[in-house]
Amino acid sequence: MSRAKEMVATFKSLQENLEIVNLGGTLPSSFKMPPHPSEIASFPSPSPSPLTITSASTASLKTKPSSQKQPSKKPITAIIPESLDLSEDLDISLVPKDLFTHLETRLSEQISLCTSIAAHYYKKGKKEKALEYHKSKKSMAADLEVLRSLGATPGATPPPFRYVSIQYEIEQAFPEIAVNEIELSVLRAFDLGSREVQASEVDSYVSFDMGFENAAEGKGDTGVIKKNPNPEYKFSKKMRIERTRAFERYLSRKKCSFEVFHHRGIFALLGAKTSLGKASIDLKTLLTKCEIQQVIELMDPVSGRKPTGGKLEVQLRLRTPLQGSDVVTKSERWLEIDFGDARSSSSSVATLAKSETKEVLSPSRVVTPVKEIPAKQTPTIVKDTPVKQSPLEVKEIPLKTPVKEKIINTEENENAEIEAEIAKYYDAGNIISNVVLETEVQQIAAQINSLESAKTDIPSELVDRKTAYEERANLLVLMVQLGRLSMEEFVSNLDKSIAATKQHAVSFKRFGRMDMAKAALVRVKQMEKEVDEVRKMMEEEEEED
Repeated sequence: MSRAKEMVATFKSLQENLEIVNLGGTLPSSFKMPPHPSEIASFPSPSPSPLTITSASTASLKTKPSSQKQPSKKPITAIIPESLDLSEDLDISLVPKDLFTHLETRLSEQISLCTSIAAHYYKKGKKEKALEYHKSKKSMAADLEVLRSLGATPGATPPPFRYVSIQYEIEQAFPEIAVNEIELSVLRAFDLGSREVQASEVDSYVSFDMGFENAAEGKGDTGVIKKNPNPEYKFSKKMRIERTRAFERYLSRKKCSFEVFHHRGIFALLGAKTSLGKASIDLKTLLTKCEIQQVIELMDPVSGRKPTGGKLEVQLRLRTPLQGSDVVTKSERWLEIDFGDARSSSSSVATLAKSETKEVLSPSRVVTPVKEIPAKQTPTIVKDTPVKQSPLEVKEIPLKTPVKEKIINTEENENAEIEAEIAKYYDAGNIISNVVLETEVQQIAAQINSLESAKTDIPSELVDRKTAYEERANLLVLMVQLGRLSMEEFVSNLDKSIAATKQHAVSFKRFGRMDMAKAALVRVKQMEKEVDEVRKMMEEEEEED
């Protein structure tokens, strides 16, 4: 027990001094780093490499060398910003092998996140920001390769590193939820009980009602959690929806209601259940957000106004909002590794953070990463090949041929061809350009607003087309984020789409639909401009490499 009390006191002392360092203060001159617990043990045990922590405003702290003779090892150097919370980002007791694993995991997460952030900025038209994060992704991927090679070397120590605060925007979405589904989750409850039921005797479950026309689809119950006033239900259910204007009106007017019951065994079957409180949440937030997560107060089931003291945590999620996109701003601390070479001195993470001054220690071991420079690929340009037309052959029409009937059939065939061509032109599945999709959505929204102002019925085909374009745009972003669509494939698909749209313009002109032909040519110019911007960005990246 005396040993345990001594270690607790040492831990509290270290925690207090760490708080002083994190707040920008200086350690007292009398502070001494306590020895490792293995050195205090009754049997000899090799101690791990000492860890040196350096802050921008504090002196270096080093472990006090042991009186026993130990093999000389280079210290692990870590550069920590003043605002870093060591309890969250770094465990100072990590041995070198575990520290390598920690660094590799953080870098891998940041690389994946860079892909999503770059895709979001590109969709919003912020090409410079997208290029910035794309370069950071490539730089961190190179750091990860070097770090893995270094970690595989026997006796190697981790390189210096730091955590830097950055801020970015990203479009929030939940790809694990289908487009035509909504997910309801009942997570947990707090402080359940009533005059009839003591808190320690509560056997609770939650009933919910989404208010759907199909009652069986929008209602349900969680499982029963026994003898617990703070139960964790961990209940989740997915329900089918239709992304229509009728569903949008439903969300803007309705509420999702919840009621917590005390389960009384077989008596519950006879209707003798006890209500512990009711609650509800507005659903209109899902019009512009893809998630609602709230802790709501339970109200008295009789009056509906008096709080019972209990609370319920619930969550509602969509894949994407019904209107627009859910853009959130996040602030995080990202890992930055310094290998001591020219490339690391201007780290991409530091560029993202836009920090003014940083203290960089000379690394104990300089590792120069070697990257293979990929051969510069010339983009494939799809050119229109002129179609050779054979001279028209004039033939005499026999007198017995029904000419009038042939003309009627020809007009019907032309009308069918025009309708098929227009359907292909407007099909969301045939559009690969984010710029075109955004332009089409804006134009349809303007048409809908003008019709609403004139108090005219809005065609359902117009609303369905707008919804299809929005879902298509979100799908393209998700494909890029998940790595299923590379920039090279994106450019190749755009080239094919340009050629197909030019063919649409020729067809519309042949059928006399000059309005559609002009719209197709405008779409071609938008895609050609988008291709030029993407190729320029890719060439700049190759020059940077």
